[in-house]
Amino acid sequence: MIPGFLPFSRATIMFDVVAVALVAFLPALLASVILVKRGHYLLHKRLQVALGIVLLITVVLFEIDVQASKLVVEGGWRTLTVESPYHGVPIDRLLRVHLVFATITALLWIITIVQALMTFPNPPIPSAYSRNHKFLAWSSTIGMVITCVTGWTFYYMAFVATK
Repeated sequence: MIPGFLPFSRATIMFDVVAVALVAFLPALLASVILVKRGHYLLHKRLQVALGIVLLITVVLFEIDVQASKLVVEGGWRTLTVESPYHGVPIDRLLRVHLVFATITALLWIITIVQALMTFPNPPIPSAYSRNHKFLAWSSTIGMVITCVTGWTFYYMAFVATK
């Protein structure tokens, strides 16, 4: 396991990367919402596609790191949570909640982006599909906020909090 770079944490580098990425992600998501509200549809599209690609790459690298840590150290990343007062069941429960929201949100976001790419004209402008897209987009955005909050809470409980 490669140690992380955040000085206040016991996490691996990829847990740190994901935690920092989530901090940067929400302002970028807000910027994307502002762009579309102001009629900058092409910039909104480009930012959403870029965020989707960055998120996909980050999740793939993160999952590789998690699986590799299990090969290197018995118990993997969980060995880094021993000093936490939440070690064990509380962390596991929160992780399950986080993964439910993260999975649903990822699926929603993929559907939202793919349908938008297939449905909106190029360059993008409002169309008959806009109402459905807006519903999916807001559902994805709310899911992403919940995913970020549960992710940060998990990160704190697992890798920052100490007994």
